[in-house]
Amino acid sequence: MAVSLPVACSSTPTPSSVLSDKLTYPTSLHPSLSWILKLSINSKTSEPYLPLSQHELILTPSRQSDVPHRVKLLNDPTVSPFMYSPPNPYLPRHVEEYVRGLRKTEEAIIGQSLKEGKASVYREDSFLEIVEGPERDAAISKNLSLPTGDPTIIYTWYFLLSPECIGKGYMTLVLKELRDEWLVPVLRMRVIEVQAFSDNPGSEGVHLKLGFKGTGETELRMPEDREGMLRMEKCFRWEKA
Repeated sequence: MAVSLPVACSSTPTPSSVLSDKLTYPTSLHPSLSWILKLSINSKTSEPYLPLSQHELILTPSRQSDVPHRVKLLNDPTVSPFMYSPPNPYLPRHVEEYVRGLRKTEEAIIGQSLKEGKASVYREDSFLEIVEGPERDAAISKNLSLPTGDPTIIYTWYFLLSPECIGKGYMTLVLKELRDEWLVPVLRMRVIEVQAFSDNPGSEGVHLKLGFKGTGETELRMPEDREGMLRMEKCFRWEKA
């Protein structure tokens, strides 16, 4: 969960009226980022990243330079139908707002981790598989109140894949390594719950390959700019043995 905490100025990037392309940290904090969050640091740009040892890929925080690609991706007719929350159509101003919000979340998470000396991360705070109302509110409140590292915390993830990368096994390989080599050992994560639209076999296939088990289906009311219809979602859960 992203929690806004007052942190020392040295623990956060210097604020700027113009969002910098990359999230960077001063050299003095590089050892702490590596020790606490097990992140690597780009020696030239000071951007933290998570290397994937089995692939020639890295996972980075948000970048301002991603904006044009994200506009194109979320308006792609093979991607947009499987989205729930982004506005439709997805305009450059929507991406700018999203990236700014994401940057604040990233700064808060890393700042909290540096302050507490232990890794923190954004947790499940939507529980869309539960009908909107008191039960969903209670699930969110409970999940966000648990201390970092609690084995009963429920995590989730969401991912998008460029159409040209579909069918190459990227998501299965990346998510497996992210889970097994970082989320479990560093965050002590034990439970992941995800949902995928019932007509999205690609997402379902990825999670089944990763050992997730189906837990049922639920109805989800789409936003008005996505026709406001009811759609079925399949729910999946993974627990560390």
